[in-house]
Amino acid sequence: MSMLVCGGVATAETYSDSAHGSDSIGVNRPSKPEPTGACAHCHETADTAVCSANAHMLFYGTQQPCDMVCFECHGASYAAEQQVINYPYSVLFGGSATLYFESILHQFCATETYFSNCGSRHSLAQIWNILKNNGGGWGFGPNPNPCSGCHDPHLAQRLGSERTSDYDPSKSSLTRPSERYNNPGNLWGDDPSERMDQYVTQFTDGIYQAPYYGTGPWDPVSGPFEPAGDGTSGGSNLPDYVTFCLDCHQYQLTDPESGETIQAIDYASERHGGYPSNDCTNAGIEEGSLKAPYNDFPDSNYVLSCLDCHEPHGTPNRRHLIRRLINGQEVAADADSCDQWDDQGDICGKCHEFPEFNDHLSWSGCNNGCHGYSTGVDNNWHGSQFVFGSGIDNCQGKPSF
Repeated sequence: MSMLVCGGVATAETYSDSAHGSDSIGVNRPSKPEPTGACAHCHETADTAVCSANAHMLFYGTQQPCDMVCFECHGASYAAEQQVINYPYSVLFGGSATLYFESILHQFCATETYFSNCGSRHSLAQIWNILKNNGGGWGFGPNPNPCSGCHDPHLAQRLGSERTSDYDPSKSSLTRPSERYNNPGNLWGDDPSERMDQYVTQFTDGIYQAPYYGTGPWDPVSGPFEPAGDGTSGGSNLPDYVTFCLDCHQYQLTDPESGETIQAIDYASERHGGYPSNDCTNAGIEEGSLKAPYNDFPDSNYVLSCLDCHEPHGTPNRRHLIRRLINGQEVAADADSCDQWDDQGDICGKCHEFPEFNDHLSWSGCNNGCHGYSTGVDNNWHGSQFVFGSGIDNCQGKPSF
């Protein structure tokens, strides 16, 4: 299909290759006679009596966080039109056997994701505020659909089926918000140059090791590993989520629901990122061993992908978008106390071997002891960023953010 151009900005080059434009799995509003994938399933051919009352002539005019056109299909059993199933990352690409939140609507809007219920979610209203009126110089208009910040509806592709049996890394559903209008037509992660192995090679001296997929049994060599559930483990099939997420998270943000400050992330200086994670022997202690498949420590400097630990949309009864399955192990809910650090094994223990950390645990646990700054609304723990030359032992003192 030829390029679709609106106002001089190219918004789609290969719509027919996208998930929405496919003639087999594409959009299909039951009330419309047009074939599957046709533009008319989302866009009206004639607008209401008030010209352009609905932005871009979409058939659905409401745009509230949990009531907008995308959820007319991406709401599964709640969808009024085509019912599309999209499970969370932990299910689709982590292999969790617990099939929960079967739609994007659930992941953003189910009560289990509310801060009051110990849950967490990206704020669609905040994303809207960040994008609108050319925010960041990214080219979005005064009333952008927040989903379009990360997913160009005319380009987004499906990586596989509802699970990952036919996972295809050459496809992607992602478009970086900074490129939506500044580099139109570029899907993020579909090209080998936009994968995690390339991020690690270009920006760190470490390696990427994919977490285990599913709940076992596993083999340290053959896996299976995320995201495809096969033996590929070095990040060559995983989008570079670090660069993708840092479009927004390089800046300090505020969670409008919890009031928490979300500190700007400098991943190059974090020990789960680009900074060496295995140099603490000069402090007279060992960092300890890691669980498989990260078990050749301390010889390797592992760099994590953001989605190794976090969900992109929302997660039930767990703060800070922490996944409910990490490295093949289920993560407990926080539905009782909302204190995600009351048992550090729930998160850190999915990769770290805690029996070797007795001295560390006596410091009141991972977050309260060394690797976080506070437990209140300013809690900004994120991967142990240490500042040198501050007079604080670089392996034992609290980090500075």
